[in-house]
Amino acid sequence: MTTGMMSQPATAASPSLARLLVFFRKGESSSVIQAGLAEIQAATPKQVVLVDSLSWYDTHFAACGDWDSWALEAVTGKSYRSREPYFHGFVLTGEGHVGQGTAKVVTFALDMRKAVYWLSGGTLKPVAKLTSEDGIWRISTGGTP
Repeated sequence: MTTGMMSQPATAASPSLARLLVFFRKGESSSVIQAGLAEIQAATPKQVVLVDSLSWYDTHFAACGDWDSWALEAVTGKSYRSREPYFHGFVLTGEGHVGQGTAKVVTFALDMRKAVYWLSGGTLKPVAKLTSEDGIWRISTGGTP
């Protein structure tokens, strides 16, 4: 579990703070996740609750049963208690491309007009779309891919 997960349980949402699901590669080390979360906090002008995707996967995938349901739950799911969305937005990390599971979440999120950002060079850049080529989904921020 990361600091982001420990600050608030995954099933509770705070209406005063935006909750963001942060995507890391499968098998990423705890130190890389912690550093990534800290970099996102530093790049965000307001306080947010960050949840790493690996912890969210561990706690929710089995109940969802497949990637489509898991992605839909991440984008449209709500806390039973507060009725607030699990996530108000999403952050991509890495080298400018994502895997198929993350691509499903991003596609759903963009279709639902939820915020999606890419952490690049210490800056959060709004994601405009994903483009798929040979099974690789590349992040497009609207400028040069």
